[in-house]
Amino acid sequence: VGFLSYHFLKKSFVTFFFSPCPLFPLLFLTQAEQRRKKLEEESKRKKLEASLRKKLLEAAYDGEVSEVRDLLDRDAASLELQDAFDIADAHGNSLLSEAAAGGNAPVVDFLLDLGADPNLEFGRTPLWRACFLGKEEVVDSLLRGGSDPDLVRAHYMTRYAGLTDELFSNEDSFSNVETSPIDSSVFILNPGNSSGELPLHVASSEAMKATLSKWDISETDRILKKLTERREKVVSDRAAKRAKAIRGAEGECEAAKAENDRLQLQLRNIKQELEKRIFEHDMCVEEKKSEALIATTLEQIHIAEANLDQVRSAAKVASERFDLAKLALREQRIQKALSEGRDELDVEDGEGEEDGGEGGGAEATKNTSALSSATAVELKELNDVLVRDVGERIKTSGKWPLVVDCTAEGLAVTFLKYLDVNHVNILSPAHLAPPRLRRSLLGAVRFGKPLVLDLDEFDLWDELTRAFNQLQDGLFARLLNRNEFQKSYEKILTPIVKPEEDGEEYEPSRWAAARVANFMMVVVVKKAAARKVATAAAAHMHVMKVIMGGR
Repeated sequence: VGFLSYHFLKKSFVTFFFSPCPLFPLLFLTQAEQRRKKLEEESKRKKLEASLRKKLLEAAYDGEVSEVRDLLDRDAASLELQDAFDIADAHGNSLLSEAAAGGNAPVVDFLLDLGADPNLEFGRTPLWRACFLGKEEVVDSLLRGGSDPDLVRAHYMTRYAGLTDELFSNEDSFSNVETSPIDSSVFILNPGNSSGELPLHVASSEAMKATLSKWDISETDRILKKLTERREKVVSDRAAKRAKAIRGAEGECEAAKAENDRLQLQLRNIKQELEKRIFEHDMCVEEKKSEALIATTLEQIHIAEANLDQVRSAAKVASERFDLAKLALREQRIQKALSEGRDELDVEDGEGEEDGGEGGGAEATKNTSALSSATAVELKELNDVLVRDVGERIKTSGKWPLVVDCTAEGLAVTFLKYLDVNHVNILSPAHLAPPRLRRSLLGAVRFGKPLVLDLDEFDLWDELTRAFNQLQDGLFARLLNRNEFQKSYEKILTPIVKPEEDGEEYEPSRWAAARVANFMMVVVVKKAAARKVATAAAAHMHVMKVIMGGR
């Protein structure tokens, strides 16, 4: 009964799950669906931003200062928009410009107090529009807020406001560039609007003209310098806050990684213990030991399984915490990169490393590259692609296959385990015992079948290497070199043959070239350890990812 429950029933499990089932594809979320979900979220955000922009511009023009305040405090904050007080429409009309055009002094004062750019406009500053439309009630506020009555200092003002220079690159509108006496920023000396009209030229009342004529331009320079210092402090404070957030995220990532590593090691040890108990039970059944002893070994299996379930649950929580910590750290780094004018992809390739802060840079890029260049294979096609090598992709690669099982339930591993292969569970001490490992290798060569080296969900590459090197120093490296092995397999394997232990069946004289040609060494690992194993094996093995596929 014990033998059937741990071997025969597992094989029945594979038969059941690989049978046609219309509900089976619903057990996973395809990559296409994930991309679609992300696009939908981005589209939703853009719509919310467009709606907020429209509401803000309308409220600013209508003079609804409380509405503007609420929208900035509530909606802009929820969308994490920085400097939303400088938001503008497609024509470059900012909130301050709309408030000035509407003649709404309370909104103008409110926006200037927040730090709104007093000269942010394409061709027409807020002061120019107010003068042109006869809004005398806001002229004094704009001047005292830094609005320049003589120069369109668009390039200077928008540089620290976070806008791009391309907005002001129209040579027909701006020309005659010289250096500013304030901080060597570029000023644009084509005055007024795009036609060269100053606010003074378009002012519709003598009172406005008098106010503009009497205004001391040195006061504008003083105000702008003060505003620049204020903006620079804001930028500095944001950078310090972002650096603090990154340090916090790195600390959480390190703590989460340590807990995850601890539980993964514990999980690995318990699984090794379970494999040991199963082996002991199977041997008792095979040798027809007493029912009492068989019952005892079965009870030990149940105890190990209970322990495994408990640790697996804790490990799942730790893994999810680690994933969230890595995501939070990556998002913080992306925000930092974007604020520095770098591309988001720079972070993904260089700083979004698997270990959440350790071994980044080139190593992280290597990890990503090893998997991103892997051949994607649908589970239903695994037999054709891997075992039969239809199209001879594996053969032409000149490498043995490394199979990364990306299915939710590890179905590729289960499928391979019950083919006509020699399966070696690297977690099982019994499978790694030199006599059994030697016979697994020699038997696969002798009878021309795959040797499946199962790493389960752990990075057991070093253990795998040591196990084969126990048979002969440097053996695993020679096995990995597929071309060299196929040419010199007799020279490589003959020294490890032990007829006195293994019998005549495994002697080199029994090896037929036609059968040996069908030999294949396959390393299979579940997704959890895929990056680390792929990094170690990518130079030697043909990496393929097994996915569930579409409906």
